[in-house]
Amino acid sequence: MASSTINKDNVQAAETIIDSILEIHGKLLQQPSLGPGEATNQLLSRLVRLCCHIRNAKTVQQVLSNTELLSILPSLQSLCGEAECLLESHWAERIVADIDQLDSFPYYDNYKQLARIEFHALCAVGPSPRRLAFLGSGPLPLTSLCLVHHMNRAGNGEESYVLNVDRDASAISVSHDLFENLGLKADFLCADIGSGEVDLTSFDAVYLAALVGASQAEKERLLATVVQRMRPGALLVVRSSWGLRKCLYPELDAAAEAVRRWVDVVLVLHPYGEVVNSIIVARVKAVAVA
Repeated sequence: MASSTINKDNVQAAETIIDSILEIHGKLLQQPSLGPGEATNQLLSRLVRLCCHIRNAKTVQQVLSNTELLSILPSLQSLCGEAECLLESHWAERIVADIDQLDSFPYYDNYKQLARIEFHALCAVGPSPRRLAFLGSGPLPLTSLCLVHHMNRAGNGEESYVLNVDRDASAISVSHDLFENLGLKADFLCADIGSGEVDLTSFDAVYLAALVGASQAEKERLLATVVQRMRPGALLVVRSSWGLRKCLYPELDAAAEAVRRWVDVVLVLHPYGEVVNSIIVARVKAVAVA
């Protein structure tokens, strides 16, 4: 009887979550713009709260196996990605105009928490990195900003170096101005990371942003392209997702054969609480396994 009641509760909880996600997706599609605004902000905040709340495994499985939800998942992830880019562009311009606005960015604490976790994860599996590249850095590269501070504190006087790479010229321009106004050193490059034109052999660690690659297949292809331009033994950090957070960001399956061909996965972290992204840390193999 108890087991039957629990299963019924799981089904009811899953149905409520599915209905809510479908409703939010429909309303996001109706918005004239996904840029910052009262209606969009409320919908996205509600979605994030819904997906970041910790549920039991059976409820999550029932939600993520629902055929109607699966059919809209790529669209929902795309809408979330577009909204995130517009939000960051909006705030990057505000912060460049008035550097004191940085602390007012609503997700700044989340970025600081995530960067702290990632930096300590890197230090847990190897020496503290001194040279880091962030691929898909966007208009507001707060991770790079936070990591510069962490590397400088851990470097014992040794200079750190960060390269931010994005295919959007406007994102590179505004992020360059942001770092300059903050008095921080970093390089910025406008390039498509899938083109193979960025030399990554000198970097201790390379990041792949959560929005790089919209599917498992695309992420695998980009990972292979990136890893072939890194040196063996260097670390690759990939931001992914887990649980209901897969509704917000595409997941990378770290156990996939196409991933393990190029890297040895050494650490996977699934933060709870306000930090949305999962973290995959992998070491580049000397020779890819055929």
